[in-house]
Amino acid sequence: MRPETRVISFHCRPMHFERNDELTVPPYLLGCILGDGNITHRVVSLANADVELLEECRALLPTGTDLVHKAAYDYVIRPQRDADGDWAVIMFVAPCANSI
Repeated sequence: MRPETRVISFHCRPMHFERNDELTVPPYLLGCILGDGNITHRVVSLANADVELLEECRALLPTGTDLVHKAAYDYVIRPQRDADGDWAVIMFVAPCANSI
């Protein structure tokens, strides 16, 4: 290093959250969404050509939701319609949201 270069290091304590064994979103599904998907204000989507992966994700979806083909390799996680034709309301809640 050159003499005029400075290195700044911050020392922070680790965060500790209460243990919660009940996960809102299964870890495999969350990994697929984070790795091959997209989360926006109103849409959770997944882009993949692997049929086995898509079927596994579909099986892990919360009750009342479905993985709907959108285009080419794009899929959208969408609520299913109830008997009246209305959309069900599904909430994904971050496990640590209450501790912030």
